[in-house]
Amino acid sequence: MTALLALHNKGNGKPAAVKSGQSPLPARPGRAIVAGSSKKVLIVTTMVPFTRGGDRHMVDSLQVKFREYGHEVDLFLWPFSDDWAQIPKQLVALKLLHMEDYADRLIAVRTPSYIVNHPNKACWFIHHHRGAFDLWNTPMQGIPATPEGLAVRRLLARSDNEGLASAKRVYANSRVVADRLEKFNQIKAGVLYPPLKSTQGFYCDRYGDYMLYISRIASIKRQHVAVKAMQHVKSGVKLLIAGNPDTPVDRERIKTAVASSGAEARITVLDRFVSEREKQELLAHALGCLYFPLGEDSYGYVGLEASYSEKAIITTTDAGGVLELVEHGSNGLVVSPDAASLAQAMDQLYDDRAAAERMGKAARRRVDELGISWDHVIEALLK
Repeated sequence: MTALLALHNKGNGKPAAVKSGQSPLPARPGRAIVAGSSKKVLIVTTMVPFTRGGDRHMVDSLQVKFREYGHEVDLFLWPFSDDWAQIPKQLVALKLLHMEDYADRLIAVRTPSYIVNHPNKACWFIHHHRGAFDLWNTPMQGIPATPEGLAVRRLLARSDNEGLASAKRVYANSRVVADRLEKFNQIKAGVLYPPLKSTQGFYCDRYGDYMLYISRIASIKRQHVAVKAMQHVKSGVKLLIAGNPDTPVDRERIKTAVASSGAEARITVLDRFVSEREKQELLAHALGCLYFPLGEDSYGYVGLEASYSEKAIITTTDAGGVLELVEHGSNGLVVSPDAASLAQAMDQLYDDRAAAERMGKAARRRVDELGISWDHVIEALLK
């Protein structure tokens, strides 16, 4: 690992960091970005094979939209392990990539894709390697506080600073993430909210008797707290959880939570892939939507999908970027992150369907108030 750290620090003879907005390499002839013309756009991001979360949805949507807007676009996916011991050599591999001959504009998304070299690079930053930054000193840290672990943490910070400084523009996907960039990297980023790839097919049929929590099932998404809330509800509200578990452990944990809840008859878990059509139908018939991950990077696609389905969103005071979308009493309810408070909020929507409908319609208007659109995104990333 020591040799890898040294190789990364040595670099490749190019400047390691430049001021934001300045290119670290000379622009190639014929690659100048001209306003209003068709561009060659290369989207670069890291990924975990066979895992499709919000980041994959975001880059897939971005690729489709650039094509719709008349640009030539390609997507470069780089498998990246979260195993802290593997991080140094993965960073070196990314640092050695030079993409300057392949596109007019490179757009880097998931950490640490922005260390790839390109003279016209923009970054749509969605989160740090969270275990080294905002989740440090939490149970989800993931990197040991040993000399070796601390060295990897410092390496991640240095790589982030160098890669982000070499980008012409840096945007965050939420105010929460922009604040983290300023805190950890001293970078002021604009906020560029990610829209849905398509809003077609989302509709509201009625305000039924179940609250829907649709997301990948993981400890950080906290579906288990929704299960605990069902022990405290006083109304006839039901709970429906839908989504693929991240791991077999996550699947077993949610099943165990339901079995021991005492409310098993009123809880349904669809621990599998949910198609777009099925998701739209589940949202259309739901009373409202639950979404309260711990310190979420953005409002989450769940919040947008619920909004286009005219459903109120119940979230918590520590849910991070979700709070940029949900305003308490307007388009949803924001409560303390405990089972009793969540139960009270669920009962409130169940007992007052008129309020659930009013908040649901306000949720749809809230998307427009925030200016969430692909016109805005494409224009910003090509500036």
